[in-house]
Amino acid sequence: MQDIKKLTTVLRSLVNLLEDEAGNNPQFAAKLDAVLNGIPTRPRKTRQPRLDPSAVPDVFAELAAKGKDEFRFWLRSLDLPTLKAIILLNGFDPGKTSTRWKDPDKFVGLAFEQALGRATRGSAFLRPKAGSGGDKGIDLVVHHGPDQPIHCVQVKSNPQKKSQE
Repeated sequence: MQDIKKLTTVLRSLVNLLEDEAGNNPQFAAKLDAVLNGIPTRPRKTRQPRLDPSAVPDVFAELAAKGKDEFRFWLRSLDLPTLKAIILLNGFDPGKTSTRWKDPDKFVGLAFEQALGRATRGSAFLRPKAGSGGDKGIDLVVHHGPDQPIHCVQVKSNPQKKSQE
């Protein structure tokens, strides 16, 4: 550790000496610039401009308006930066696996599955719609007795629901 501190001190002194000499001697400054210009620099990565969150389309509104099939086609019509922004803005990829992807179809599939899953989240707990075939007109009735929490359980047929089907 002390060797590193000593080396750092020596290098700082050397840089200060070079700076002083370059300030006093223009010929030395020109030679120093010629030597230092030969040092390669790392190219900077160009960042793509980020999309404004207000410019990113609302996928849930589009899914509700277009339906499943048209929604997938609509997603395919979007460019790659917009698809990436949709996934990032909505948090569709918490594991960040899509950061290495280049294929737009993968982004379309991810956005489609996540949007569809979130739009139907909790639907298993909803009652089936009338006439959907899931409601057969059978209700579960639980009777509570005064001394017992559950006195009896019976299944009865509801004639009003059968007449609606």
